[in-house]
Amino acid sequence: MKRRSLVLAPLMAAAQQPSAVERIRGLKPEEGRKLTQAAAEIEKQARSQVEELVKLAQSAETREQARMVLSELGELAAGSLLKSIASAPVEYRKWALTEALEGELRFRARVAAALDPLFDARDQAPGRRGRERSGAASRICDELYVAAVRFADQATELDEHFARMERFRQLPEGLKDVEIRRFRQSKAWRRLVEEGRTQEKA
Repeated sequence: MKRRSLVLAPLMAAAQQPSAVERIRGLKPEEGRKLTQAAAEIEKQARSQVEELVKLAQSAETREQARMVLSELGELAAGSLLKSIASAPVEYRKWALTEALEGELRFRARVAAALDPLFDARDQAPGRRGRERSGAASRICDELYVAAVRFADQATELDEHFARMERFRQLPEGLKDVEIRRFRQSKAWRRLVEEGRTQEKA
């Protein structure tokens, strides 16, 4: 009984500790270090089961079912898949790198499909200062345009992108709407949105 108590004691103590998510409720925005620690703890907990699945995906006995589950997890599994590739057998590496990339592509499409309706949002959002933000209030659709252009075309150099977005911010709302409409109808954006909607229906 004593031995059992020694084993259970640390587990019971851990169970009584507030979770990282619960601790965040009591933290202030300026407590950046503690928030970063909480984020790292949440990430570790979220990855632990995925990493177990990654191990199962390399076993002949369990790889088929484990890989099916990892494929369903999509972007949630991408980090652990990439981390596992370096030291894995060739057959697994081929599957994992393909799955990680395709999972991210599927996720990008779902993001585009979910955000696309917000191009119709004209309500104002508080301004935030930063390299891409002037600090002034702006419309939801304007902020989405700034982020989505970069999201859809990552080949553009950052400096070129920031300069283009700064020019966009100086436009009157009528011309901004023209730019937003042109981007929303572009092949690159429509392809992402349609792929995302197809996934939602599957």
